[in-house]
Amino acid sequence: MHQKRVDGKMNEKTPQSKHKVLLGRRGQKGATMIEYSLVAAIMVTGLITGVYLLRQNMSQTFSKVGSAVNTQ
Repeated sequence: MHQKRVDGKMNEKTPQSKHKVLLGRRGQKGATMIEYSLVAAIMVTGLITGVYLLRQNMSQTFSKVGSAVNTQ
């Protein structure tokens, strides 16, 4: 494989550089999957926290309404 230099850079890619590009793309797919997993984990944590806080608030509200209904 003949390589020509144009402005100090290789004009054609060597097999080693092609291999590096393919590995880089594969590594980026894995990184993207990890990023999506982290976003999903944060969303699930927020959802669970919201449900927990809502449950406490709803429990207090139903207790107040139940007490008000029983006293009348």
